[in-house]
Parts: sequence; structure tokens; C-alpha cells
Amino acid sequence: RISIENGDKLVFNYTHTYRDCKNIADDEGSEILGFEIPKTDNSFDVSGAALSTINCHSQATCFCGNVNAMAITDGRIKGTKTDANRWTIDANVTNTVTNRQYIFPVAFTTP
Repeated sequence: RISIENGDKLVFNYTHTYRDCKNIADDEGSEILGFEIPKTDNSFDVSGAALSTINCHSQATCFCGNVNAMAITDGRIKGTKTDANRWTIDANVTNTVTNRQYIFPVAFTTP
């Protein structure tokens, strides 16, 4: 499972929640993409096998049970700190086990 603990890294955790269909029981679910960088970084650009250096993982969750987190080793994630506690992250990565893609630009606010 992806778990976030106190430490010396800045953790980014992106969650996509599927829309609920009122006519289907227990169809709720979400996917999580998580990675971490040193708190002192102001930008990063990581791709391919180097995604392991930022501990990049994805995990699907649903009523069917928890699915193990899987390492992401294909694609690219880059980020830029835009002010004291804001980041712009661009991701285009693929979970090569499930063939699921995560493609997004998103703004994060950090503590």
C-alpha cells in the first residue's frame, strides 16, 4: 500500500476517483499516484527507470479489495515550485503492469 509518513521528503499524492453509478452496487473506486522528492528541491524532471529515485508508485482501490502498489518505471514527471508552497506538476506515466496511464498537469499546494 502507499503510505505517507513524516520524514525529510516532500510527498505528492494524486488521487483520481471514479464517478459513482447509482445503478451499480459497489462500483466505487479510485487510483492513486504517489511520489516524493527532497524538500529542498525547487524543480525536478524524472523519466523512465529514474522514476524509482522518486519512489513513484500507483495503486488502485475498489470494493474488490486493496490492490498492491506498483512501481512506475515508464514515462516522465516534471515539477516546478511556483511560490513558497505551490507546485505545478506535469505527469505522463504508465503503470506497465496494468497498462494504465496517468496524464495530467495539476497544481499542488504543500504544507
